[in-house]
Amino acid sequence: MKLAEERGLDLVEVGPDAKPPVCRLQDFDKLRYERKKQREKARKQSKRQETKEIRLSPNTSDNDTIVKLKQARKFLEAGDKVKIQVKFVGREITHPELGVGIIDRMVTDLSDIAEIDLGQQFEGKKLQVVLKPSPSDA
Repeated sequence: MKLAEERGLDLVEVGPDAKPPVCRLQDFDKLRYERKKQREKARKQSKRQETKEIRLSPNTSDNDTIVKLKQARKFLEAGDKVKIQVKFVGREITHPELGVGIIDRMVTDLSDIAEIDLGQQFEGKKLQVVLKPSPSDA
């Protein structure tokens, strides 16, 4: 302690479990600052996975479906999850097989880079499926 005070440093305990405990003379404020910077850098470098949404209807034309398919592929290649929704309006709900067909086609076309995270399910008047990037590509 006396040596640390003479040099204007702090006595920092490095190994408290060792016998006898291991201590080091260093500037504690500088150590705290460096650790804070390391945590901030690690947080900035980590990428959170977002869920992108693609909306379709049972009457969506084939060309528009292809455009949406390309968007979904781009999102999956970027490492994001993709939620594909088919929204039924009015009497369209009486033919859910149309929406199931669209979703099945999208899932099979994207099966090379994606896998199903959450299977097909109805939520109100929306049929949806969630895809995530395949682990081999991520």
